[in-house]
Amino acid sequence: MRTRDPEWVDFDEPEYSRRISRAREAMKAHDLDALFLTQYKNVYYFSGYLNAVPAIASDQVCAAIIKRDGTTRLLDMEWTRNIAEETSWIRSHTFFSGIQAKKQNVLEVLSRTFSEMGLKGARIGAEFGEKQSVRLPTEILLDLLKSGPDLVDGAPALWDCRMVKSELEVDRVRQAARIASRALDRAFAEARVGMTEVEFSRRLGQLIMEEGADVPTWMIVSSGRRLGPKIAGAYPVERKLRRGDYLQVDLGATFHRYTSDVCRMAYVGGAPPRADSDLWDVYAEADRKGTRAVRPGVRASSVYQAITDVFEEAGYRFTFDTGGHGLGLDGHEPPNLGPGDETVIRPGMVFSIEPDGVANKDGVAFTCEDNIVCTEGGSERLSTLGWDLVQI
Repeated sequence: MRTRDPEWVDFDEPEYSRRISRAREAMKAHDLDALFLTQYKNVYYFSGYLNAVPAIASDQVCAAIIKRDGTTRLLDMEWTRNIAEETSWIRSHTFFSGIQAKKQNVLEVLSRTFSEMGLKGARIGAEFGEKQSVRLPTEILLDLLKSGPDLVDGAPALWDCRMVKSELEVDRVRQAARIASRALDRAFAEARVGMTEVEFSRRLGQLIMEEGADVPTWMIVSSGRRLGPKIAGAYPVERKLRRGDYLQVDLGATFHRYTSDVCRMAYVGGAPPRADSDLWDVYAEADRKGTRAVRPGVRASSVYQAITDVFEEAGYRFTFDTGGHGLGLDGHEPPNLGPGDETVIRPGMVFSIEPDGVANKDGVAFTCEDNIVCTEGGSERLSTLGWDLVQI
């Protein structure tokens, strides 16, 4: 066990201690003796561990165990020892042997570690539930479930911790949202008739990096008739922008592990039809009303209703099953701003407000998406995009 502080930390020890303290409270509330975490983002969240490999390589097993009494253990491959010791606030480490995860070794190390930590027969929360998944090779997970500890759904406890962001987390999403907003404004200004979706996407990626992102989180670029059949969300293709097209751009920028999620529409070749401009104005107003509906004590479903009301008052039927979602380390986190989500909104919750699904006469459904945070007094808009339908 290492006694000195790690040298290359991503956040300070008080932030780490607050997260472990909240994990203990959540475990108590959900009757768990421990949390067993295998998704890199969950491991990072509770430890600060900065290792890119477990996030992308399926043969690298990385895990963390947190007991209700606050005892923590980080588990990773032997070759990552120095990374673990110099970036993670968890000081107790166990390492799997070899370069790649081997079934028998992983099972033996996990079994021994659970035993050493006094967790035989304990009720251990794993990543089984909402927007979670256990990141172990399937054969290892199946054998662990057969012969290992009592693993139950730990997702509610995890989201109790992750849904409410600290000031550090909010600021990172704020920076990510501003980066994405500036990059999209610049990309729209450079877009031209004849540019392909792929060319636009590549330039947008460059601008995201220029504006200060660590990496682009994603870039969804769709135009013309690709929007009509409702296949928006597909990867960009070599289709050229034409006059009379709509261009939909949905993107995220990652800033120190946290992401944004914004979306705007542009009309190519002059002014859009008046009816479409009017429809867009409804979207923009729904975005604004959804933002204002976010405040402490209201339920997530109330935000959805505020968005729905704007469309219905304008004579449209809003049938999309969500008006947005949580945001943080992942681009989509709980709560879902939908009609059935009764999560009570609290200060520090960060959201994407995203009215979607109401189409024009040609079947093109617009999207207007911004990022906000719930504050003690209401909400703060984090993204900085304008409200007008962009003209190219």
